[in-house]
Amino acid sequence: MIGRIELPGFLEWLQEGLVPSYRTSAEFRRVNGSALRAANRDFIVLCQELDLLGRETIGIDGSFFQASASDASIKTKKRLETELKKIERDLDAYAQCLDANDAQENQAGDRLGEDPALVSKLDELKAHQARQQAQRKQLEERGETQRSRTDPDARALNKGKQHVTGYNVQSGVDGKHQLIVHHEVTNAGNDQNQLSRQCQQTMAVLGVESLTVVADAGYYSEVELAACDAAGATVYVPIPDKHKAVTGQGRLSGKRFQYNQTNDVYICPAGELLPPRGQPHHKNGIRRTRYSHPASQCRDCLLKAVCRPDSGTPRVAFTAVSTPT
Repeated sequence: MIGRIELPGFLEWLQEGLVPSYRTSAEFRRVNGSALRAANRDFIVLCQELDLLGRETIGIDGSFFQASASDASIKTKKRLETELKKIERDLDAYAQCLDANDAQENQAGDRLGEDPALVSKLDELKAHQARQQAQRKQLEERGETQRSRTDPDARALNKGKQHVTGYNVQSGVDGKHQLIVHHEVTNAGNDQNQLSRQCQQTMAVLGVESLTVVADAGYYSEVELAACDAAGATVYVPIPDKHKAVTGQGRLSGKRFQYNQTNDVYICPAGELLPPRGQPHHKNGIRRTRYSHPASQCRDCLLKAVCRPDSGTPRVAFTAVSTPT
C-alpha cells in the first residue's frame, strides 16, 4: 500500500528545494490569473467526477494572510488628520521665523536675505501637506477608512489577538474529504458580514440548491443567518457569549436560562417559568419572541441577589427564528 504523500513536502521535492521569491509568485499569478482560475474550476469538476465531494455539508472560515506591505504603509483617516495638524504647527513655526527675519531686516534698515535652509524646509513641508491632503481626499471619495501606499487593497486587520497587514481569505471546505471548493480574498476586518455571500458562492460552485453549513461564532449575525436561510442554506453557528459583563458582576448569565420547546417557555435557574409575553415582532428577517414573568414573582426568590440587576427589573429572554423574506 502506498503511504499518504504530504503535499507541501512533495512539491518541495519536485522543485528540488527551490523556493521562488514573492515577486516571482506574484508575477506568475498576474500573468496566469485566468489559467489558474480555469484550473481551479477543472479541479472541482474532477473531484465531483471522482466522487470526492459530498456536496452536502461545508465548513466556512477566514484566515489572515500577510500582504507585501507593512503597518507603516497603512494610512488611516485618523493618522492623516494627526499628521496634517502636526504639519500645520510646523508651518506656523517656520512662518514665525520668516516674520522674525522680516522684522530684523526692517530694524537693520537693509535686506539681510532669506535663509535658504529655512525656505527649503518650508517648501518641503508644503509639498508634504499637499500629498497628505490628496490621500485624505482619496479616502473620502472612496468611502474608505484606510489605505496602504504599497498595496492599495491591503488593510490593517485585527481579529481577537491576531493582527496583520493584509487580507482575510474566506474558504469553503467540503465535509467529505476536507477539500477546499471555494475561496475569496477579502480585506474585511472580521467575518461577521461574510456568511451569506460565501454560502451562496459555494452553492453555485457545487451546483446545489441546498447546503448545510458550519462556521464559528465570528460569523454570527442575524441578518446573515436570515439571508442564508432564504438562499437554502441551513447554518449552524454558535451564539457568541455576550454575558461576560453580567458574570463579571457576579450575577447569573443568560446561559442559566433553559428553553423548553415543548411548552414554549424559558426556565430560570430557580425553576420558575417565563412564558411568552406580547406578540412576536420582526427585525432583519428574524422573528423575535419575548419571554418574562412579573417582577413580583421574583420578590422572595433566594437567587434574586445574583440574578436580577440592581434596578430590580425582571430578567427577559428571547428566541430568534429566521423567517422567509
